[in-house]
Amino acid sequence: MEKEFIKFSKDFMYVIGDNGDRVDVPLLVAKAFNRHRYAIETKELQMQCVECKTWFTIMKISDNKFIDAYDESIIDKVFTRDRQGFYFANRCIKCKDKLIINKENSQVNLVEKNSKYSLYLKPTNKEYLEFKAAALGIDIAETLNRIIEKDKTVDNIQKLKDEFAKRVDKKFKL
Repeated sequence: MEKEFIKFSKDFMYVIGDNGDRVDVPLLVAKAFNRHRYAIETKELQMQCVECKTWFTIMKISDNKFIDAYDESIIDKVFTRDRQGFYFANRCIKCKDKLIINKENSQVNLVEKNSKYSLYLKPTNKEYLEFKAAALGIDIAETLNRIIEKDKTVDNIQKLKDEFAKRVDKKFKL
């Protein structure tokens, strides 16, 4: 009995076309091969929404090539900045809309959303930060915010402004 679907892996990124030739799947599958499958009977490349887990058709094989077959009212096609490539959104339109509504209604505001940093910490400082967060029963971000609040005095802010002014004067030889 033949399989109903072909699942992909990083080492298996193709299907066999009608004439027996190998047809490579589009590059967009490689980025999330576990959420893509090929329906043998209908010759459709399908993608799964990360939220609702529903499978949607995004492409079909025609003349041993994958061509678009997605429904714009179900899933978005997103072009890369250079418009040379594209991919499909990882959420269907319904789940994307729910996510937007939930974010708008949530207490997390733009300040929190736009304030993410990647930091390199010395191993000893990382260990201290994790220990302090655990001891206080709060997350690392809140621990860092408390440390900064403690350091952010009127005197320290004025010292930083003065230091910055010196650097600008020095740079422009004022």
